[in-house]
Amino acid sequence: MTVNNNASTTPPVILGGSPSGTLAEGTTEATLSVTTNKNATCNYDTNADINYVDMAYEFTTTGGTVHSTTVGDLSDGSNYTYYVRCSDISGNADASDYALSFNVASPSGGGGGGVVYSSGGGGS
Repeated sequence: MTVNNNASTTPPVILGGSPSGTLAEGTTEATLSVTTNKNATCNYDTNADINYVDMAYEFTTTGGTVHSTTVGDLSDGSNYTYYVRCSDISGNADASDYALSFNVASPSGGGGGGVVYSSGGGGS
């Protein structure tokens, strides 16, 4: 009888992800992307500290080491954080979140259209 001592008990490690920082004004969709150190499936949620199996969403491209999905309904001047966890084929899941945080730039203004203040006065 042969025993396989190579079975992994270590969850995948998320090596990096995007987006981050500020996305351009007018951006309504973004691609969430993470890379893991081994083949895995990844899920995400908008709430922190959710167990992998209870997360609301699964990445649309997942199963290898590069994972991606598109999120929409983004608005100018808003901040977003998506929490990611991954699991390998043996069921070893991350115990902590990998946060993808970014914002969409506020409108730059330029061109009037703001509040008009009246100085009063005038004459008769």
